[in-house]
Amino acid sequence: MARRRTLLATALGAGVALAATVGIADATTGVGTGLPQPKVLVAPDIGSQFVGKFVITSIDRRARISAGEADMDYTETPHPYIIGILTTSGYDSGGRQSTFIANLYPFSFTNQLLHAGILSQGSNKRIGALSLQLPVDPDILNGRITINGGTFEVALRRIDDDTDPTAALPLAKQTNGPPPKLKKAGLGASSKAEYGRYILQPATDDAGTDSGLYAPIVRIATALSTGQTVPDSGSLTLFGNMVTRGRPLVPSGIITLHQPNSTDVDYLTDWRWGGKYRTAVVRGGSTDGPAVGSFVGTLSGGTVSGTLTVGKQITAVTFKRQGK
Repeated sequence: MARRRTLLATALGAGVALAATVGIADATTGVGTGLPQPKVLVAPDIGSQFVGKFVITSIDRRARISAGEADMDYTETPHPYIIGILTTSGYDSGGRQSTFIANLYPFSFTNQLLHAGILSQGSNKRIGALSLQLPVDPDILNGRITINGGTFEVALRRIDDDTDPTAALPLAKQTNGPPPKLKKAGLGASSKAEYGRYILQPATDDAGTDSGLYAPIVRIATALSTGQTVPDSGSLTLFGNMVTRGRPLVPSGIITLHQPNSTDVDYLTDWRWGGKYRTAVVRGGSTDGPAVGSFVGTLSGGTVSGTLTVGKQITAVTFKRQGK
C-alpha cells in the first residue's frame, strides 16, 4: 500500500486534493491532510475494500457528469482515516465542458454503506455526498452520488494505481434513472404563484465554482457524446390552461429552446410535485398533442432546473423567473 500512499501524497501536495488551503503534514509522518481527524473512524477491514483508484463506468445522465474518478486511501497518521479525491468532467447547462476536483471527507460506515462528504477544495464547503455499497467484486463499486441538485445511481471500476494521472478519463455510460414518484398534481401548493415567464440561464455558475480548482471552458460542444443538446437561449412560460370549461385551470407550460439554425418548442402538461421536485409530460404541437417525452427537475426560489428528454435527445436546462 506504500505505493498508493506515495501517489496520493503526491496529488495532495500538488494541491489536487485535501487541504488545498491548509497544507500537508510533514513528509515524515506519511500522508496527512491538515484537516481535523474525523470523530468516527472506518475500521481498516471495512475501509480497505474501498482503497484504490476507480473510474465511473455508468451514472444517471441527470447528474451531468460524463466521466469521473475517485481515489481513496488511508492516512499514515497515528490514528489512520480514509481520505479521497473526486475528479469529474461534465457538461453544464450551457453546454460547456468543465473539470471539477473535490475532496472526499469525512468517511463513515453505517447501514452497510461507506459514506463520504464531497467538499469544495476552495472553501471545504460541503456540496454533495457519496455512498458506496460493500463490494461483491473487489474491482466494482456501486452506490449513489448526491451532486448538482439531485441524488443519482453511480457505478465505478478499479483501475491500476500507476495509470497516468494526465490521461483522459473514459466516458461513463449515461443511464436513465427512475423519475421521482410525486403524488401531488400541479406546480406546488399554489400553482398560480409559479405562473410567469422564465429565461434560460447561461451556465456562469455551477457547484464547482466553489472549488479552488475549476477549469473554465475546454470547448463549446455542438453535439455532446452523452446525447445532450446545447441550447444557446430560450424561455419557459408557466400558465393556467383551460382543459374543461367551468373547471379550474390546469398548470401547463411552453418551453422554447434556440440553437444555431433551429428552434424547438414543446408543451409541458400533467405537472406533479413533492417538495422542490417537479415532473411533467412533454407534448408536441400543443398541450393536447401526443406525449413525446418528459421533464424531471426542481422548482425553488424562482428557478426551474432539470432535464428535458424528447426521444433520444437529452437537454439539461435552468430557467430563472423574469420579474414577478
